[in-house]
Amino acid sequence: MSSPQARRELLTRLYGFEFPEDMHRFYAACRQEKPLEPLRALEDSLGLRLVGPFEVLAGRFDRVEPPAPLLLHARKRWDLPEFFPVLEEIDGTRRVGYLLDDPDRGTPFAVAVADSEAGPGVDVEGDALAWVLRLWLEEAVAELEDDPELAGDEEAKVFRQSLDALRAPLDRLFNRAGLPEVRETGNAFLEVMPHHFERDALVALTTQDGTGVVAPFDLCQTRMDPRRVQEAVWRTKGIEWLVRKAGQAMQKGQPGVALLIGHELWATGTRKRRAIAALILEQAYLALGRPTLAKVVQADRAWPDRVWTDVGQAGN
Repeated sequence: MSSPQARRELLTRLYGFEFPEDMHRFYAACRQEKPLEPLRALEDSLGLRLVGPFEVLAGRFDRVEPPAPLLLHARKRWDLPEFFPVLEEIDGTRRVGYLLDDPDRGTPFAVAVADSEAGPGVDVEGDALAWVLRLWLEEAVAELEDDPELAGDEEAKVFRQSLDALRAPLDRLFNRAGLPEVRETGNAFLEVMPHHFERDALVALTTQDGTGVVAPFDLCQTRMDPRRVQEAVWRTKGIEWLVRKAGQAMQKGQPGVALLIGHELWATGTRKRRAIAALILEQAYLALGRPTLAKVVQADRAWPDRVWTDVGQAGN
């Protein structure tokens, strides 16, 4: 059996960068919750399984060499290269991951959620994994609080009790992950929950999905209206215009602008637009000194017809 330190080093080798310390604290908390099966520590209580980098830390790849870059593991075709899934619901509806704008440097990072029912794109919801899980719980409680018609409803009462029962394991997770105790619940919790995150101040250009582009502001200077970019991705001539604009931005030393264009094309989820976006993104990432994100795009191009989403299973 490999030591935890050896697995952490393996994780860095397979992904090519170090994940935020928040992830390692979260995994340690899950190991305490379910020592023999840490990947299933949240399965019974929250219907979540730990995936991606957690599987490396759990030893799944001690003796298995993945047949494709692990950067693709648990990733959907339309996921932004910056999104690295680490948790997923058993039914596959929602996935939680780190949004890493510059994984090679380690900052900034945020925790984002992808919802398959909402289509491509992710929502930034926190600065720590445990915060996001607690947020889901308290949002459900707040919905009950906001509906006076449910005050005397027996089914609503039972549902509220089931939600309250989840708070204990989440409190343990909070404590073990080194996060401060928060006694508020429901709407009171939502009021004290941070609504602005460290990453917000670094967003230089806005995107339609709300994630925005994080890059040095002096490399993101443009007179283009973001709304025009968002409209152009759906028109043939618009795409041609965007490709020209991206090329011009690169020539002018404005890779952040090219990154914006690549993001908007990629986030459409269509294969044709992602293929066009890939060439733009790869150049922008390399110009910004983000080789890991360029490798994500390169891997996606190298395995465009993959029918698997689980790299590990393909090698077992």
